[in-house]
Amino acid sequence: MRILLVEDDDCIAQTLETVLTRENYAIDIATSGEAGWRYIETFNYDLILLDIVLPQLDGIALCRRLRSHHYATPVLLITAQNSSHDRVSGLDAGADDYMTKPFEFAELLARIRVLLRRSQSAVITELVWEQLRLDPTSCEVTYRNQLLHFTPKEYRLLELFLRHPKQAFSRSRILEHLWGCEENPGEDTVTAHIKGLRQKLKQAGAPTNLIETVYGLGYRLRQLDELETTKKTKAPAKFKINTAIEKNQAIKTALKKLWKTFRQQNQERIQILQRSIRALETGEFQRELEEQAILTAHKLAGTLGIYDLHEGSRLALNIEAWLRSRQSIPTPTDLQQLSTWVSQLAAVLELDPPEAGETDLGNWQRPLIVIDDNPELVDRVIELSRSQNLDIQQVGESANPDAWILSLPVIDAIEESLARLQTWTEQIPPVSVMVFSDRIHLPLRVRLAQINVHAVFPSLDASAILELIKRFHTQVEPLTSRILLVDDDPQVLSGMRNLLEPWGVQLTTLQAAPQFWDALTNCEPDLVILDIDMPHFTGFELCQVVRSAPEWSQIPIVLFTIHNNLETLEQAIAVGANRLLDKSNSASQVVQCVLSQLERSRIVQTLASCSP
Repeated sequence: MRILLVEDDDCIAQTLETVLTRENYAIDIATSGEAGWRYIETFNYDLILLDIVLPQLDGIALCRRLRSHHYATPVLLITAQNSSHDRVSGLDAGADDYMTKPFEFAELLARIRVLLRRSQSAVITELVWEQLRLDPTSCEVTYRNQLLHFTPKEYRLLELFLRHPKQAFSRSRILEHLWGCEENPGEDTVTAHIKGLRQKLKQAGAPTNLIETVYGLGYRLRQLDELETTKKTKAPAKFKINTAIEKNQAIKTALKKLWKTFRQQNQERIQILQRSIRALETGEFQRELEEQAILTAHKLAGTLGIYDLHEGSRLALNIEAWLRSRQSIPTPTDLQQLSTWVSQLAAVLELDPPEAGETDLGNWQRPLIVIDDNPELVDRVIELSRSQNLDIQQVGESANPDAWILSLPVIDAIEESLARLQTWTEQIPPVSVMVFSDRIHLPLRVRLAQINVHAVFPSLDASAILELIKRFHTQVEPLTSRILLVDDDPQVLSGMRNLLEPWGVQLTTLQAAPQFWDALTNCEPDLVILDIDMPHFTGFELCQVVRSAPEWSQIPIVLFTIHNNLETLEQAIAVGANRLLDKSNSASQVVQCVLSQLERSRIVQTLASCSP
């Protein structure tokens, strides 16, 4: 709880600060009425202790000002003036209670507790979460009847979460609640106290995820139903979809619902563009509206591709380019062109997204081994596998073997062979393809890389190939990958969640780039997807940050953008990105790209540990 003390007597102020701090209250001190008013305008307080006789602005006048500005914060007047007239004046000014000096600290603390309880609209004698209990009266915290010991800041932090169990608090808000303005700590201080609180709770036997990180928002107390779900299984039920048909249907249903959810927001975006046209026509196109219009067109271009509304994405890109390169005084022809694009874009937004096509179900766990021009070797591998309890089959002979294997003339029938390989690497999810040959020259290696073949080996004998398959099969687990997606557009975040989660991906989304590092370290993702154009920090900058950290230097990074051109690609390569993903791509293309990148990373890690 945060209290403002407005008192010009330094001795009294310091004494009260000491007493109240020991009771786990955060205290700010103002030495005049005007200073108190500035504090009230700047910070949020749970209670105000207010002396009457103050310089500049007396306590009664300050109280009247508070109530005239509709501040409902409880006010306790403290003064040496003990006449009934003074008490009546204070209460009429809007004070909730009145105490005269000298007073007993026990009585003062009791009155403070009464006012704080009253302000919360309900008397809370004890704060309870599962088997964790906090008694505000005694300031005692127990878990399973075991008394816990916290620092005053840790106690107030836990109390804040327990009093507001469904609310997420950012670091800045926690600082406002728990620290006085004179202390001026950094946000790292909050992180340290959160860590300390979590450790003490864990040592007492409380769940490790009792206080959860809500990316982009801050911290909150995890809900009991969410905790139970986490205990039972790491992945939500929606991750348990088994067939390609079910996955595609789940995606279709989710996208239709999402399109309806954001329809109003998209209409508002169109209105911004229409307002911009009117402002251009009248010469009132101010800088603020211009920036808003450019951002609006940019977001629409990136969003519509998810719904396979590619014409809308193209129109939004045209509008963005026009706004960025416009002349100071556009011609009537230019304005007519802009108006036409906006009208056409508005018409697209009235449409329902097209039905996405079905995708073939690849087998995430089964590699496809390609052996160049050696069918005899294929036969030996299959024969040898039978004695080692492995099910190695020619392509097409079985639906669920441990691995598929075939001989393919990669050299002599190059285009036909490559096209066949590409059909497997482009499945959703993609089949893992490895090629064995001593005749792979550099141009062919480039082509194999372009179609996402995962590994190229020199020729091996049957036993070495089988050993590689065996180790590969035991180390590659079913897809349960974690992805961190950072994008400032909530529509993109929601759309990507609905596209990827049916495929088993555990997606963490982040809208505010400044929280990126905390999200990265807490999520520990297998893949990072970064929007390029974001406020605060660009995707390029965040990519450089990741690559500069040794512990994250090898994590795959995909840059997400609507501006898929050569300049952007060169920048992406320069900062160390693994892939550039076009937001205007179809939903299936986006899914294929992300899953393929995950698979490539998984294969590389596995092969690095078991290469022959």
